[in-house]
Amino acid sequence: MFTKKKKRALATFTAAALLSSIAVPYVVEAAEPTTRQSISYSMVADPNGPMADFITNYLNPYFSNAQHVVIDGKSFIELTLTEKAYGFSQLQYADATGKFVDIDVVSSTGEKLEQVRVVRLPLVQHENGVTKIFVNSGELGYGAYTLFFTFNVQKVNAPSQANPFTDIDTLYSKDDILALYAAGITTG
Repeated sequence: MFTKKKKRALATFTAAALLSSIAVPYVVEAAEPTTRQSISYSMVADPNGPMADFITNYLNPYFSNAQHVVIDGKSFIELTLTEKAYGFSQLQYADATGKFVDIDVVSSTGEKLEQVRVVRLPLVQHENGVTKIFVNSGELGYGAYTLFFTFNVQKVNAPSQANPFTDIDTLYSKDDILALYAAGITTG
């Protein structure tokens, strides 16, 4: 009937078919797409600091174009810094524990007053939805301040739990369903 050579070829083909239909969908995973949305925000200097209203009015024009960015399921805020913001020697945000951490610069063009920087920080909201950002003007000599930002970000609803018995088309790809059927699994 089957020669040894044909049996080996059939076994190799079957193993390859099984591996390609089962292993590949789990090995190759696409990264979650990046989403970007312009958002509004408000900024005030630490109300417990000296001259809070003056500092708020003075620094507010140097921050613009806030965007809520989601990368691989994680929320970030991107802000554009212009004009005298070039001189900020320190730019940090307060993480969930209250520790100040450096903010990443995504892009920077121009020099001195013509400089435009886009910075990105994780969305960390403390009490009352406030994100704390620390700015030190360095050599410009304007001082160091903690700014309170409130970003108007929509709350993302928790994903609904899919039922593997009724939502088969949303949980499994067509290839997964065919592999299950070929293996004799036709019901939950």
